Amino acid sequence: SPVVGMPVAFMLAKTGATVTVCHSRTRDLAAHTRIADIVVVAAGHPGLVTGDMLKPGAVVIDVGINVVDGHLVGDVDFASAREVASAITPVPGGIGPLTNALLLAHLVRAAQKQVAARQSNDPQPAAKAAAQPTAKAAPQPAAQPAAKAAPQPAAQPAAKAAPSGDA
Repeated sequence: SPVVGMPVAFMLAKTGATVTVCHSRTRDLAAHTRIADIVVVAAGHPGLVTGDMLKPGAVVIDVGINVVDGHLVGDVDFASAREVASAITPVPGGIGPLTNALLLAHLVRAAQKQVAARQSNDPQPAAKAAAQPTAKAAPQPAAQPAAKAAPQPAAQPAAKAAPSGDA
């Protein structure tokens, strides 16, 4: 699968492993799986790999999640494979909890990176906070109308009262 199979293949190849990538329509799939020390199955086909297709002592990692007759099963026939494999992941309960834990870890890491990126792109919070009140206090549009409103009513009657009192 492009989600699991190919990334695992690349990861194993980076460690120096010889990797063979197969799929559900690979001719003579059993010929490939019988010589493999590690078999990672993520094909989306329940029971695709059986015990008779495995090399004795192989490690089997079943990533498949399928619902058959209301039950979760993997891509490997667990009953026959566990008789041959030295280790096998069960379905459910094998890779699923690990997948959930890794997804959560990646989610947390991504959130931390976003927070760090925002903090590095913004000015320092203290400098930003100090600059905002100064910028708002200087123009203060509310102070100007109050100054205009006070002189108009008070200044005009006073100006009119003074000439009439002198006359």
